[in-house]
Amino acid sequence: MKKILILAAILYTLLGAVTYHPDTKLTLRYPALESGQVWDIYRYTNEHVLNIPNFHYPPAHFWWLKIHYPIAKLLGGVGFDKWLESGSVEASYYLESWRYNLAVKMPLLLLGLACGWLIYGIIKKSGFGESESRGGVLIWLFNPVTLYALVAMGQNDIVAIFLFLLGWYFWKKWYLALPFWALAAGVKSYPLIWTMLFLVVAEKKLPRLVAKALVIVMGYVLILLPWLSKPYFWADVMNSGLSQRMFLANIPIGFDKEVVLIPLLLVILAVKFFGKKNKVKNIALVLIIGSLLILGFSHFNPQWLLWLLPFVAIKWAVNGITGSELMAAILVLGCWIILILGFDDKFLSWGLVGPINPDLINYPTLVQLAKNRNVSLKGVINLAQSALAGVGLALIFVKSKKGFKLKPVLLAKNLVFLPWILLALLVGMVGVIKVDRKVGISKGDEVLQVARIDKEWTYLANRGLRYVEISLNNPGSLSKDRAVLLIKNEKGQQLRKEFSGYNAVDDSWLRVDIPASMSDSRVITLSVEQLERQDGLLTISLDENGKWAINQYFRGYTSSKDIMNKLVFSWWIWVGAVILSIWYYRNAQKN
Repeated sequence: MKKILILAAILYTLLGAVTYHPDTKLTLRYPALESGQVWDIYRYTNEHVLNIPNFHYPPAHFWWLKIHYPIAKLLGGVGFDKWLESGSVEASYYLESWRYNLAVKMPLLLLGLACGWLIYGIIKKSGFGESESRGGVLIWLFNPVTLYALVAMGQNDIVAIFLFLLGWYFWKKWYLALPFWALAAGVKSYPLIWTMLFLVVAEKKLPRLVAKALVIVMGYVLILLPWLSKPYFWADVMNSGLSQRMFLANIPIGFDKEVVLIPLLLVILAVKFFGKKNKVKNIALVLIIGSLLILGFSHFNPQWLLWLLPFVAIKWAVNGITGSELMAAILVLGCWIILILGFDDKFLSWGLVGPINPDLINYPTLVQLAKNRNVSLKGVINLAQSALAGVGLALIFVKSKKGFKLKPVLLAKNLVFLPWILLALLVGMVGVIKVDRKVGISKGDEVLQVARIDKEWTYLANRGLRYVEISLNNPGSLSKDRAVLLIKNEKGQQLRKEFSGYNAVDDSWLRVDIPASMSDSRVITLSVEQLERQDGLLTISLDENGKWAINQYFRGYTSSKDIMNKLVFSWWIWVGAVILSIWYYRNAQKN
């Protein structure tokens, strides 16, 4: 068991450093506010104008972040707070980005490994042997969903999953289990549903089932109690879009009434499983189906598929995989991939490897590519969502049979080289992708009204220039000013582009494509003509040199020097991974 965890730790360390998603970085800004002195985060975010959204999670989530932040800051070291405050795209350009990425993920990765240990213990306590227990851990730690949602994205759903599994582990001592479950719901609310489904199978006496369910709900309410009288808490948490998604799918029945599908299906599921034998496979199965029903009948974020994986690992380890379950798993995985690509969010796809090649973020998403060709992906996305919902619905009525059990996996000592090989391949393949490289100029604090532009600015250009972004600000989207941008090069070639308040919001950039005939420009000059002043509200930001702030993009490769510098700045990652690798190699058995 120890060797499995060490091998996973090596893989997680190497993969976690070179992948990135902005969500975890964003959430760690909340506990850092006012030098860590803010505790009522809901009141603070409603009383102050911030450049981050209001906090939409239950209170225990913020308590966890208060633990998470100092650990991440300690590991991140110098400049960590500045990196936290950087933009989502800008973050991957930092030379220390690999170190910072692993720093913010490390507490979550440790919880992921701890979940593996809990899965091992749950299976063992249920009367199964070493082979089944280790099999469950292997499925949990090395499946593609865990590697994507936990390791690459660093999603904090793992906190609620860990607390729920901890309660399951201590289920025989219910006075320990129930507080852990209430705390899990205080981190993210969906474990409330898990606990109710768990009790339906595990507790056969209805009065005791109701009593334990009430204790969990009361614990959850106690966590929320200090804020339940606050309107801003109801707006930000209880009535937020995240909380209301499971109530959107419905069937109207007239007279302004609706049957809400997810609660309906969960009730059917609970009634069907109540009275089944209290076996670990039945508990895992009801949790799998319940989670699938929620995801299938609501708009969900791709990382939420992680909810299923602990229960899938336990179910497959103790009962094997049936043919119908294998087909369901393939369908779910395929639909999940389609739904990921169906999000117009670069950080769910190639943006994940931005720390290796930051300019990959300049590639459009699949949705953007389709729109540019007047193609709609809505039908494909809806089919994938429907298939996912169909799998969850079908599993309610499919009889669970004993399936094919996975054979024990031999953890040879040479397996320790695999994470290193994967890292080398990932860095090598991503690093040589030709991209639109960005040459940016930092914005200063000074702004200038477009109506007052009376000069031109000259810039050195990079060969292979493909497009530029010009700073353009329209606070409140109120301006109706119009003008024409004129771009000239040293050869006298010119490009004109009309722009107006319609093209901008507050603190935005306007893209201007450079024709192929001007792509080899050495010098470009920007000026404004044909100004139509309506209100004078449209402005530009100036850079630190007093010029119009622009970004230039040219086709090229990521500098190998940049990658090597990131390797050097993250030296402690490689030292730690090498030490773990040496330990594994010396202690792994071939039999």
